[in-house]
Amino acid sequence: MARSTPEQARNKLGLVAAKKLETAAEALHAYRMACLNCDDHAAQHDRRKSLVGELQEMAAWLEGCCK
Repeated sequence: MARSTPEQARNKLGLVAAKKLETAAEALHAYRMACLNCDDHAAQHDRRKSLVGELQEMAAWLEGCCK
């Protein structure tokens, strides 16, 4: 059974969103590492590290739903 056009559009948008979440996670990780390199100790205690994981998890979930 072929998917309907609305399902295809939804899946395509989901994959686009997943890619953007992955890109955001990579950028946030790079920023956090730069903060650590500058001895910004706040980077060790805030949510940046857990947020990177949450973004990656959400991206993986979206990819799984849309394939």
